[in-house]
Amino acid sequence: MWMVSRDSNLSFWLGNWTKRGPIRHLIHGPLTLEASHWEVKDVVTDMSWDWDKIPFEFPTDIKLLIQATPISMTDRGSDRLTWMDNPKGNFDWKNAYNIAMGASSSQAFTANWIWKAKTLPRIKTFLWKCAHESIGEKHCLV
Repeated sequence: MWMVSRDSNLSFWLGNWTKRGPIRHLIHGPLTLEASHWEVKDVVTDMSWDWDKIPFEFPTDIKLLIQATPISMTDRGSDRLTWMDNPKGNFDWKNAYNIAMGASSSQAFTANWIWKAKTLPRIKTFLWKCAHESIGEKHCLV
């Protein structure tokens, strides 16, 4: 993923600057000839996005995705590569392992309730291992 600045030369539609990949893969339909050549800097104003410039209404989820994508307003010049799931954009072994294993690190782990359960410690440990898919279950062993 790219960390973009307000002077970004990345393609607005085809550049990989959002967490869900290029925006063009998220929408359907034709673009105007002019819009198809836009760079990110063409749609960013000094402090926000120029939604009036876009010739159609984005679906709400895509608009929120764009608004949630960090854009450096102080850096001028070139964009830089960042590590996708790290808040600072730095390489992270934990996220690299999750990618290699096919797991998404953006999924929140929701089994912390296990340690608060009123049961035997060995049952808590078993449930914890099940939640992490580290028990030799049929679907794990395949």
